[in-house]
Amino acid sequence: MAPNNATAYFLRGMTSAQLGNHQAAIEDYNQAIALDAASPLAYIGRGVSELKDGNYDTAQTDFQTAADLFWQRKKIAEYRAMKQFIQQLSQGMIVSEDDF
Repeated sequence: MAPNNATAYFLRGMTSAQLGNHQAAIEDYNQAIALDAASPLAYIGRGVSELKDGNYDTAQTDFQTAADLFWQRKKIAEYRAMKQFIQQLSQGMIVSEDDF
């Protein structure tokens, strides 16, 4: 894998997450973010893996960062979807992975 390719780390993180290896996914998302801190999808991916590992505060921070990045890019629909997801998460409406 190319060591400076944020997309490669993001995709490997997605694969690890799909296989249930969320710690490996988080590590890959961390690398993707280190290489491209403006990627909202990497923050969402890491947030989902953090959420599945029970790290709700960290996940919520990642989701908020993703929302902010969508806002900066004028991606209003994506921004609104993230804000709604964050609100549901903070209200306890999302309690299991079946909810997202």
